[in-house]
Amino acid sequence: MIISGTIYKEDGKTPFPDVYMYAYHTDEKGKYSKSGSETGVQKWHGKHHGWCKSDSLGRYEINTIRPAQYPGNTMPAHIHSTIREPGGKKPYWINDFVFKDDLLVNKKYLASLMPGDSGIIDLTWDGKKWKGVRNIILR
Repeated sequence: MIISGTIYKEDGKTPFPDVYMYAYHTDEKGKYSKSGSETGVQKWHGKHHGWCKSDSLGRYEINTIRPAQYPGNTMPAHIHSTIREPGGKKPYWINDFVFKDDLLVNKKYLASLMPGDSGIIDLTWDGKKWKGVRNIILR
């Protein structure tokens, strides 16, 4: 699965270069599976984690698998992410990446979101991979 987009400054128009994004998610069974070499917080986040950095035009890309819902289906399948802006600003959470076709992306879920974009991604299948776009406006 490839998710790409542009990270924008608070005005929603100015691309934001050099922003780091940390993301992690479950495996295809909804578990935070481990490879055995995780250290630090990755001991909890499992093997599906990584960093990306926006380029000079604010663009980013995540290349991973599509995660599954937690067993019990209490939340939509999702990718957690934090942002670290340049200049030493403290990292902060943004709304999870979730998928439009997930039945648990409903009114109850939408009511639980933080201000900002919803994180809902409309994935399409190109015959080889799922692809989706999420443009992020930072707060």
